[in-house]
Amino acid sequence: MEWKINPNDTEPGIYVSEIEFNDGSKVEDIGTDDIIVFVGANNVGKSQTLKDIYYGLGDENVSILKNLHALVKGCPQDVINLVKDKGTCFQQTNNNIFYILGKGFSITNIPYYMEGGCRQHEVLRDLFVCNIDTEKRLSVCRPADLIRRDAIRAHPIHYLAFEPSIRKKFSEYFKRAFHKSIEPNVLFGSQIPLMVTDGKIHLAAEDYNDETERVEAYGVELNKYPQAHEQGDGIKGFIGILLYLILDFYRVYLIDEPEAFLHPPQARIMGQLIGELSAGKKQIFISTHSEQLIQGLLDTASERVKIVRITRNQNINHASVLNAEDIERVWRDPILRYSNILEGLFYKNVILCESDSDCRFYSIMNDHLQKEQGRYADTFFTYSGGKQRIPVILNALSSLGVETKVITDFDVLNNKIIFEKICKACHIDWDSIQKDYQVFYDAVNRKSKLSMKPKKEILTEIEQITKKGEGNDYYTENDVRKIKEMLKGKSYWSILKESGENAIPAGEPSQAFNKINQVAREHNLFIVPVGELECFVKEISSHGPNWVNDVLEKYRNLNDSVYDKVRAFLGLLNL
Repeated sequence: MEWKINPNDTEPGIYVSEIEFNDGSKVEDIGTDDIIVFVGANNVGKSQTLKDIYYGLGDENVSILKNLHALVKGCPQDVINLVKDKGTCFQQTNNNIFYILGKGFSITNIPYYMEGGCRQHEVLRDLFVCNIDTEKRLSVCRPADLIRRDAIRAHPIHYLAFEPSIRKKFSEYFKRAFHKSIEPNVLFGSQIPLMVTDGKIHLAAEDYNDETERVEAYGVELNKYPQAHEQGDGIKGFIGILLYLILDFYRVYLIDEPEAFLHPPQARIMGQLIGELSAGKKQIFISTHSEQLIQGLLDTASERVKIVRITRNQNINHASVLNAEDIERVWRDPILRYSNILEGLFYKNVILCESDSDCRFYSIMNDHLQKEQGRYADTFFTYSGGKQRIPVILNALSSLGVETKVITDFDVLNNKIIFEKICKACHIDWDSIQKDYQVFYDAVNRKSKLSMKPKKEILTEIEQITKKGEGNDYYTENDVRKIKEMLKGKSYWSILKESGENAIPAGEPSQAFNKINQVAREHNLFIVPVGELECFVKEISSHGPNWVNDVLEKYRNLNDSVYDKVRAFLGLLNL
């Protein structure tokens, strides 16, 4: 472990500035208020990384980390003052030892721990680092001993009980998640349990002879409510994390799966609260399997979040980092912000499509194919909401080491700027295919004069649609789409989107496309060979979500030969 000393900072603490994994990959330039989120599949080392950070900050042996760089801020006197301010000294034993939340700190030895050559930093770690594991956050909800209002706080609950601003803020956060209030019951007796209330205890002073009588009545009413430590693990875990986050002397928090026992809405709120409560000089390290928790963190602290995806090959662990700047680039886009792309961080493969309909249909077919082979589908399908967003998402997922494959409609070739950006995001050397692309593009454009149907033909087709829907007062959505298509006319690009490879002009254009397609597939870019999703089953004439519903309704057997083409296409992806 490597330590640096900065005695000029008047706010004392220790922080992590860099961690290095056993394969040499690093998470660098970790700020004093950064939120580092470890993600990845099961058993890749997320929880162990948190343990290694804790052990490393105490100069103890680590497992999967190769090195850890830490920073000590402040001078010895700053730390001594902090210990005296937050701790309790039992003078009959030793007036140099102060106890903070049950741990003793000798102020005599603090100057030694602040020296550059010191290799015993476990005391500073115990003072400034809070390791909130599952047991710790569930047990801290148990009632604390009752103390005088002006006494040193020896338990997190004491801060709620005797500091109104903290109590109100805490209860507000809890209400946001569970629609209930939290009240520390200082009238209970020798202990202070946390009561889960509905916030409706209001006793008017005029109803009682004096204030003492009113306070006694309040205690009776409060005792009717359930105590927090007797609630489910979701509520206890939520309270436990908040109780430690409100303590102002901790500088580093290690939280393993804060979403544990929480439903998705509460997990997102938990993320929001961690982001809010850690603002300032607090570092947060989190391991998680929850997309909702990450969304919550990004809601309130996107500029401070770094996402680190850990992968494992036997005993070697690798870290890929998505920095705050890249995250904010994705998060600023409203369509991406409210999509499910973050869920892809927890899968082996991600398939990026253009639309939700594409995702749904391909996902259903892939699940069926995997089950047929006796395998579990560890593949996540997500959509970009348009071709222009594909490079943004692809770059974000690729930087985290998520193997991402792209499926696009055939008309992606119709826009050189967008296609080039997608190719570059797929790590395709544009120069290697530019000549072939130009050959193909020019050939299609030479054939792309817009052809309109004659009025008579359009009227005849509209009459046929009308007769088919006799008895209906209005045209169906599918009827309207067909009529619009008639009125728009067709370019050759439209024909390609309807027929795909089969409509490519023979000769040089076909040869050029084959070269482009081969390079694209080698780099995980898959152009739909039949044009677009709906062309896999042309017997169904609807479009989008309706097409998916209609196809699956009419052809319920997924082994039906009507699905042969889509099965062959998905086979190319090697999922």
